[in-house]
Amino acid sequence: MDSPVMLAVNLIYEIKGRKLTCPLAICVGDVSDIERVATTNHIPHGLLHSLLPGPVTLVLQRGESSILERSLKPGIDTIGVRVPDCDFIREVSRGLGSVLALTIANLKGRQGPTIVDLSKVGK
Repeated sequence: MDSPVMLAVNLIYEIKGRKLTCPLAICVGDVSDIERVATTNHIPHGLLHSLLPGPVTLVLQRGESSILERSLKPGIDTIGVRVPDCDFIREVSRGLGSVLALTIANLKGRQGPTIVDLSKVGK
């Protein structure tokens, strides 16, 4: 039986109409949390803190002691990791003590949202 995490991840793929072979990125609350999921010892000291938080996704080797379930992305040894520049999302991740799966806000093959028309809100 699938774990609750895997059920949630599969639901993301289903809602997005995305193939299971197309990886999801994850986010963590703080730069120091990255080493809980990925190997960072090859990155020059200070580089992570100069890039993050911000609009950057780092593709890193999954760490041997990664907190990510092994069934997540079987056969793929890299993971896209973000520390977003959004206090709310970072607080959610910190509060859960875990990682969050990330995806852009558009369906497969559709352009992502770039402009929000607030005149239609509530109508």
